[in-house]
Order: sequence, then C-alpha cells, then structure tokens
Amino acid sequence: MRFVIALFILAGVCVRVQADALTDKLDELSSNLVQQFSVPIQHWRFSRIVLDGVEQPDFDDSDWQTVETGFSWPGENTKVWFRSNVTIPGTVNGEPTAGFPVRLELGMDDDGEIYLNGQLKEAFHWDEGRYTLMQQAKPGTVFHLAVRGINGPGSGQLHFARLSFEVLPELDQYLNEAKFVGMLKPVVSADEQGTLSNALAASEAEIHFNEITPANLEAVRDQIKRAQADLAPMAAITRKYDVHYIGHAHI
Repeated sequence: MRFVIALFILAGVCVRVQADALTDKLDELSSNLVQQFSVPIQHWRFSRIVLDGVEQPDFDDSDWQTVETGFSWPGENTKVWFRSNVTIPGTVNGEPTAGFPVRLELGMDDDGEIYLNGQLKEAFHWDEGRYTLMQQAKPGTVFHLAVRGINGPGSGQLHFARLSFEVLPELDQYLNEAKFVGMLKPVVSADEQGTLSNALAASEAEIHFNEITPANLEAVRDQIKRAQADLAPMAAITRKYDVHYIGHAHI
C-alpha cells in the first residue's frame, strides 16, 4: 500500500520542509557552492535589431555592441539579443571539471530564451534560467550561446550569466533524503517514527564539516556518503509514500 502526502503551497507563503537545524546549515552551504564553483559569462555581443538567423552559430555579430553581464537597455515591451561563445574550462576554483554536471544559469528582466548551437533549449522568467549543458563536463567543449531578452515594463537587464559545476551532487541528494525522512516522521506509525528518528540521528552524526572548500571537498564527500548509507535502510518505509505539491494562487 502507498500513502499520499499533500503539501499545499499558497502564493506569497513559503512552505519549508526540513529535518532540523542541520539541513538548514547544509542548505546554506549548498548555496555557497554555486558561488565557489561557478564561472561567470561576462562578455557578450548585444543588438536590438531583430534579424533572421541571429541564433545560428555562424551569424556575423562583429558589428554588434560589446557589453558585459549586468547590462541594461531602455524600452518597454522590447526584444533584444545577446550572443557569446562559452568554453568549458579545465578547472573551477582549483577543482578539475571533467566528469561533473555543468549547468548554464541565467537571469533576465523580464523573460528570456536560451539558444544553444542554433537550437531553442529553454524559455525562462526572471532569474530562473537553468539548463544542463552536459551531464559530464568535457573541458574545451565550445557552446555557441544566443539569448533573447524579452522586456515588459521599464528597462530590461541581463542580471547574471554563469556556468555552474555540480562538484558535490551528493550534498543535494542527501538533503532531499534527510528532509523527506524528517517530513515523514509526524505521519508514520509510532514504531516507524522511532526507526526513522534513530536512522536520521545516526546519519546526522556522520556530518562534521562546517564549511565546504576545495581543500576539504573529498572529506565532505566521504562524510555525506556515510550519512547516506545510514539512511539507505529507511527506503523500506519511504517507498510507501508519495508527495504531491498542490499550488494555489490568487491573482
């Protein structure tokens, strides 16, 4: 038998699912990883002129304006183009990138479209541009990137652009597992609640790091793997439950 847990998400209300204070700390460290192991895409060619084939790699943009991330343009309800060539680096903050997932992250006021090597890959709103370039990074790989900026009221802006390398995917995996176990504790039977509590406590006892840096990355990875191993037997309980997120908004 499977059980359903429904989480109701109301507009303007942040619903947080957490195991305890440890997951709060790990959430913060996970966010810091993005800053540590990202490479900004600073230099772009920009044009307000809409032409056919702008998204194609062989399009000649040599006479376009040269701008940097953070560039703003005036004009309500306008559409513009940004172009750049992006090369996967060999290292990020001293850590080899080969084999790690690499994600393109973009923010645009108000909306954007991501084109890679001439193909539309994703449309996004505001700072939500996320597209996985490679599941296993290969240094030296070149991507021809074109981004269409779509502005509404006020001025438009390219907020940020970066390559983000997931050098520690185990951290997010463990966070999801620990939060799910913590969320189940109030709704399972008393016996199962005790089993989950003990497993979660044993798992958290494996975590000793207070920061994540290139110097301690391997030690952090080992601690997380041990913590995941302590939670693994809980699969017999957690597999009985499904979580459904129900959104509700008033406009």
